[in-house]
Amino acid sequence: DPEEWILKKVKFGKSFELLANQLRESIDASSRGRAAAELGSTKNNAVLAPLKEAAMTDPSWIVRAKALEALGEVGTEEALTSILSLGIPENRRVRRALARALANFKDRGGYKLLAELLLADESPYVQCEAAISLGKAQADGALQLLKKAMKINSPNFTLTEACLGAAGYIKEEEVRTLIMENLRYGAPSRARTGAMKGIINRGFAYEDEVAALKEILLRDKEFRVRYYVADQVAPRLAERRMLEELKRASVSDRDTRVRRRALEVYYELLRTAETISSIAKLGEEVEGLKKENRELRERLSRLDRPRDS
Repeated sequence: DPEEWILKKVKFGKSFELLANQLRESIDASSRGRAAAELGSTKNNAVLAPLKEAAMTDPSWIVRAKALEALGEVGTEEALTSILSLGIPENRRVRRALARALANFKDRGGYKLLAELLLADESPYVQCEAAISLGKAQADGALQLLKKAMKINSPNFTLTEACLGAAGYIKEEEVRTLIMENLRYGAPSRARTGAMKGIINRGFAYEDEVAALKEILLRDKEFRVRYYVADQVAPRLAERRMLEELKRASVSDRDTRVRRRALEVYYELLRTAETISSIAKLGEEVEGLKKENRELRERLSRLDRPRDS
């Protein structure tokens, strides 16, 4: 099936030599792209040469992008050296792959290139990817770079959204203030969504953030923001502190889409809470059985002791 017309899933192992040959010789771009991805998954420096060659010379931007991402997957110092030696690609899609690959390295050279892509690239998509990678890499000075980039004009505040989402990966107290400032009504809708993405990327919400999210879900004027709380924030954080508000929104929201999603998430979280409660109860029962078992062994031990005559 060289044209990939048949819907299928095929997985089988190939040697380095076969994959390198596939990357170099296959006439089909998707086949070469798969070879690049598989080479990267080996995380072995032996694959650097064919991947670097593909990133430089392959006629398809898709394969060049896959090769760069694969170099990022390898994740070694030598892989980073290979990436940096390639310079900045001309194709914006390949530059986006470059930004994505650099998230895997904690090195000043990689940070410097990400900062350049974030602040100076002509494509907002590349800038957004660079922002996310800076956050994931937790680069030195990343938060200040993200705050600076938030002020750059971008279509529909997409870069602001990406910067706020990326800030969630950074473990600094200032991030909490930044998120709260952009959750409020009056901030651009995409900035508010970005603040919620930041909370999701952090992995948990503080009490004041939960209170703000509850208020948004029940009373905010913007449908998109209310829906994002119900559709993404509550389920992805498994935020059981919002159960009551989800139930109320499922009845009172003026938009049927919010009502339906709030009800779905309410029952999802309710089942999760019941499961956790059952597990906790089971744990208590197990501990009770262990205690009874210890007491029984102690009684048997006393019975087995020889009595003084």
